[in-house]
Amino acid sequence: MENSTYRVSKRIYGKRLFNPQDPRDLKEALYFIKNGKWRDYCPFVETWPYTNVPDMVKTEIALRYLPTIIAQKSAKNVVKK
Repeated sequence: MENSTYRVSKRIYGKRLFNPQDPRDLKEALYFIKNGKWRDYCPFVETWPYTNVPDMVKTEIALRYLPTIIAQKSAKNVVKK
């Protein structure tokens, strides 16, 4: 029986911690969020308290960038008033 429905990566790789400040990691995350799959493999290992990589990536990005976005929006609203 031939297994032709699954693609297995032949690449030998190591996983790394996700860094929301690294453009390379953000590009990988954006690709996953847009396409619902990793390019070749999931390059990240989840860290505590997360139980899966997609939730970890999305939460880490939100925690890193939302405070800045909120501060910028608040400052613009103050200037407009």
